[in-house]
Amino acid sequence: MATSPDRRVLVQQWLNSLWMVRYAGSEHRRKRDMERRETRISKGRKGLEYLNTVKRKKIDVQKPTSQVSRMLERSKCLKYFDVRIEEDGKTSWSERSDVIE
Repeated sequence: MATSPDRRVLVQQWLNSLWMVRYAGSEHRRKRDMERRETRISKGRKGLEYLNTVKRKKIDVQKPTSQVSRMLERSKCLKYFDVRIEEDGKTSWSERSDVIE
């Protein structure tokens, strides 16, 4: 059954209105969220840099992996980073630009 063009336009407008409602908010909320995001990302960077400077007696990949994931979860910034643990225990990371607006 074919949908009339008018109905398609109405459905598209309805979908667009739902999208706008989801992201609607005041300027204050947008600014507050941006500040929180920047704070979380800076905490994550500092934590990752610190974990790279720690001297380890044994080289074990599992322990730094666990420490990194716990630290990023604690600071609520796990979704902003792609983290890789090398065989020598060093952490390398990159920020996810698709998530950071």
